Amino acid sequence: MSDIQFKPAWLRADAAIERDALAFWDANNLMPQNAVPAARLRELCTAAYDGDRLIAVSTAKLTEVAFLKSRLAMWRCAIAPDRRGQHLSTEMGRYSRDVLEEWSRANPNERVMGMGTTIQTTNLDEKKKRPIWKASGLVFVGYSGQDQQIRVAWFDHAEIE
Repeated sequence: MSDIQFKPAWLRADAAIERDALAFWDANNLMPQNAVPAARLRELCTAAYDGDRLIAVSTAKLTEVAFLKSRLAMWRCAIAPDRRGQHLSTEMGRYSRDVLEEWSRANPNERVMGMGTTIQTTNLDEKKKRPIWKASGLVFVGYSGQDQQIRVAWFDHAEIE
């Protein structure tokens, strides 16, 4: 990971990262037909580069999660196919959590208490048996309506009702 550079993108409107993210999503067929690219760009959270090449990108969307009675930044991450299986998603998660937590602390009126994610990949079946993922700080909190695990990395300043 030493040659990989992580960059913050959360609410920064960074033209270079936006250009690279659009090309990455297009090249990897990650933009659904009904998606609005401008809206997705506003959700950019972090980017990972190997030299000039974008190899991973994450997005976050601020969401009220009713069953947790908390507002979370719901996080998604995409890794270039040739870079999967190298723990890059874990590193992206750590970095993204730090970026989002710093923003949350600086914007207390937004009441964002953590970073949540829905586990959609099937290659983590063995790992999903563990309720706590220490490396990323994500803990199991329940299942979505589609029977996918929901995990949350609570921010240090988080308070729940």
